[in-house]
Amino acid sequence: MSSRVCKAAIDCTGFLYELDRTVDLIMHEHITDPEAIDAFNDMKTKFEQRYEAWKAQYVDFDAP
Repeated sequence: MSSRVCKAAIDCTGFLYELDRTVDLIMHEHITDPEAIDAFNDMKTKFEQRYEAWKAQYVDFDAP
């Protein structure tokens, strides 16, 4: 695992919390606009792909 410290981790907490809450809003039908849901799903897919690439480069879950 990389020894680098994520300097912005505390800043990401708000973003990740909001992202999680947005999923809840969609699931509970508080956001119903199909265009907004499609745009969110597209954004999520792109973020997931970038995260997987980042993880492959910097994170080793099997490291001692």
